[in-house]
Amino acid sequence: MVVASVERTAYPRFKRIISERELAQFFTPDEAETAWAAKRTHDRPESLLTLLVLLKSCARLGCFPGLGEVPALVVTRARAAAGLPENVMPLAEERTVKRYRSWIREYLGLAYDPARARGVAAAAMEEAAPVRASVVDLVNVALEELVRAGLELPGYYGGIAHHLVADTYVALFSRFVPCGVWEAVYLIDSLLQNQSAAQPEQVHADTQGQSFPVFGLAHVLGIDRLPRIRNFQDLTFHRPDPAVRYQHIDQLFSTDPRTAIDWGLLRRHWPDLMQVALSVKQGTVSSVTLLRRLNNRSHKNQIYQAFREVGRAVRTAVLLRYLSDPQLREQIQRATNKAEAYNGFTKWLHFGNAGWLTSRDPELQDKAVKFLDLVAASVIFSTTIDMTRTLRQMTREGWTIRASDLAVLSPYRRENVLRFGDYTTDQLHIPPPAYNPTLRITDEACTEATARR
Repeated sequence: MVVASVERTAYPRFKRIISERELAQFFTPDEAETAWAAKRTHDRPESLLTLLVLLKSCARLGCFPGLGEVPALVVTRARAAAGLPENVMPLAEERTVKRYRSWIREYLGLAYDPARARGVAAAAMEEAAPVRASVVDLVNVALEELVRAGLELPGYYGGIAHHLVADTYVALFSRFVPCGVWEAVYLIDSLLQNQSAAQPEQVHADTQGQSFPVFGLAHVLGIDRLPRIRNFQDLTFHRPDPAVRYQHIDQLFSTDPRTAIDWGLLRRHWPDLMQVALSVKQGTVSSVTLLRRLNNRSHKNQIYQAFREVGRAVRTAVLLRYLSDPQLREQIQRATNKAEAYNGFTKWLHFGNAGWLTSRDPELQDKAVKFLDLVAASVIFSTTIDMTRTLRQMTREGWTIRASDLAVLSPYRRENVLRFGDYTTDQLHIPPPAYNPTLRITDEACTEATARR
């Protein structure tokens, strides 16, 4: 079976960045939908919100995501449309969700028939195969037929490569993760499994990495998470106390007293949080499994509630830092751009078999990702040597090289790499000369001081 990246097919998924127009068009319940959901749930707030979130998600995606996979913006929009308080969260009890799915299928006219769906998809791809050689095209044809037949789309079993990229441009750790889950769930696990000498003190992620449990667990593990934040105006700023007021920034904070941080809950469960953190640190408990359970948002789960309170406090502090510090925003933007550039560079290097992974074996998938990282690191190192040699030649010719000049250089260069050249192996036994990383550059601070004198 060919494992196609969901990013390269029309397979429905939540976007990392959902625009206001998309929120209004696809994820805002109308009056009829809200009335139907309220009648079904007897106006119980948590049940009403859960049904609306699942309804709008399925209507857009054609299948049901896990509640932990639904972006916070979608939940916020459904909550506002139903006129519910900010502290109301979706329920995640499996029996309840299963019952809601059957109601939604009836409401939307969707048929849940996995066997028939597989048959329809296989027939569509078989018919299209003679004229469409691309796996992506075949998957898209199958999706069109499933939608036309009114069938609920089957779960997607592909995956994506998840990289932990350092500010030195190389990947510290990589793994193959399934589609349909938030990469933030795997971020902490990747940090804990990173055994390189580089141990990051700050970790940046894309907008989606903002769930309260992830913020809470990262904090108790001593990890400073600074994700890129968009649509911050739709996020809740939590007060440390319902009575606290601020002179200049008070309008940023929620006026609902129920959204204030519950410090009493944190004091009661702080020993439990420390015990969980130690178990995760020692490998007794997988952070991936833990975060999946915490993302279920069970109001009966005291550990979830405690991690949520930590996450609320930490994320509010991060939001305030993000808004007040332009240099921090630039730092986060540079870091996330660097990670995206690395993804593009490895995708360019992975030219064999058109970049597809053709195995369902998780171990072989993981090996493919790690071997690609090894090739990328080798090319980056070779390019760095070439750039260093050129810079040394420039200094000998009288050029002034400053640190600010080097800061804008990237080793993700492509014009010097012959991907389709000859791969000779007859000289692999010859050790290369020792690499000398020393490069004479001008200290800009000293230069400015000299100019002032």
